[in-house]
Amino acid sequence: MDKALVDRITDTRTFTALFWLSGIVVLPVLALGVLFSPLYLSGGLLGEPVAFAFVALTTGGAIGVTGWIRAHLAMREPERHGITLTLLCLAIGIVTALAVAAGTVVATLSGSEDSWDRAAWLSAVPAAGFAAAHLVWVLGAVGWMERVARRYRERTGRAFDTIPFVFLIVAIGLALCVPVAAMVLL
Repeated sequence: MDKALVDRITDTRTFTALFWLSGIVVLPVLALGVLFSPLYLSGGLLGEPVAFAFVALTTGGAIGVTGWIRAHLAMREPERHGITLTLLCLAIGIVTALAVAAGTVVATLSGSEDSWDRAAWLSAVPAAGFAAAHLVWVLGAVGWMERVARRYRERTGRAFDTIPFVFLIVAIGLALCVPVAAMVLL
């Protein structure tokens, strides 16, 4: 069995338990976002940058969860599912989760002053947990990308090159880190 490193890490019971625990944090927030996004759309509040970011991140998260569901379905019958669409949905979910994690860190650090008092540390703990939960979902999605591509190759005999997706995710992740670093350092 030729399994990639992230696939081996994410295919353990420990990671599965961690994934579901982080889902307890991530999925209710996504559900609230899906619930309130139509209010932003119908209210005409999309002209505001915060409302636009809210709707965009909610949409990206919903697409990522759709990719996760498609990945589970593709494990049963990879020939019937479009692997490109599944990997694209997972990639959109990864970028969205990275953006939410980075935004959480930036929002937490931007409210801090030079000296952190006890209240600042207490507010940073849930934010760090929320960001870490999203990073667990990022790792899980990368593992599913590798797993689906391997299963597709095993069942169909045709290899699917996932390297462009990896480069895309790394490039977008680095692009997200630049404004985050600038906001934290300034």
